[in-house]
Amino acid sequence: MAGALGVRLGGRNVYRGRVEVRPTLGRGPLPGPMEIRRAARISRTVGALALGASLAAVAAKHAATPRATTAHSVRSSRARAARVASG
Repeated sequence: MAGALGVRLGGRNVYRGRVEVRPTLGRGPLPGPMEIRRAARISRTVGALALGASLAAVAAKHAATPRATTAHSVRSSRARAARVASG
């Protein structure tokens, strides 16, 4: 995310009064309110694309799965074929 936003993340941070020093990511300035909004927009976009790709994969798998033939569908198909042949 740091690279996408062009900011620097990590380093020395304080969480609930406790100091944590983490490796830095990115080389830009520290993030501000605008970068938080941009990060949320990027996250939503990536999530929506992932959802769309997942739905497309499920639909493709569903379309490629052979359907089980039931006795009812076989009878219906034979009855239709008989009507067409006699008519």
